[in-house]
Amino acid sequence: MSNILGIILVAASIWTFFGFVDNHYQTVKSLKAEEAEYSAALLKANEIDVVRRQLISRYATFSQAELSQLEKMLPDSVDNVRLIIDINNIASRYGMFIRDIQIEHPSDSGGSSGSQNFSPNSGISNPTGAPKYDSILFNFSIAGSYENFKNFMNDIERSLRIVDVVSVNFKATKENFNTYQVSTRTYWLKK
Repeated sequence: MSNILGIILVAASIWTFFGFVDNHYQTVKSLKAEEAEYSAALLKANEIDVVRRQLISRYATFSQAELSQLEKMLPDSVDNVRLIIDINNIASRYGMFIRDIQIEHPSDSGGSSGSQNFSPNSGISNPTGAPKYDSILFNFSIAGSYENFKNFMNDIERSLRIVDVVSVNFKATKENFNTYQVSTRTYWLKK
């Protein structure tokens, strides 16, 4: 009888282990793995929060003048009127004025002749897939002496606003009063 009782107890132990304890053990194991994932995510969130706070404190060290210079260098929106005024102010230092202004968004179809196709995020990887910035083509003509034009282009180069000169065409005259066709590209951050 003691052998039968031993066999029944062993069978009951095996049934209890596989029927009850093992199921709960597997559940506890999966919950521990889930807890480890959440702990890792929480740790990463804390690290991101530390970096965020460091960036906020570093941002707070910038003066208002420095912030406005950064805003002028790479604005967060396109302001065509401000761009025209800024470039015309540079030209007026040398007795020149811009005219025949054309503004093209590279995404516009059927723009004026000579417009180029431009992908705003060419060569830049962005995990979200959205472009980080956009650009416009700003075409204009200006007339004046070669020296004044050279000084004007030097000032454009040194200005805070990021402006790429795409092309320059000119018509020379004997009186040293030339007409220059200038095509530039300027950028702004997308929100």
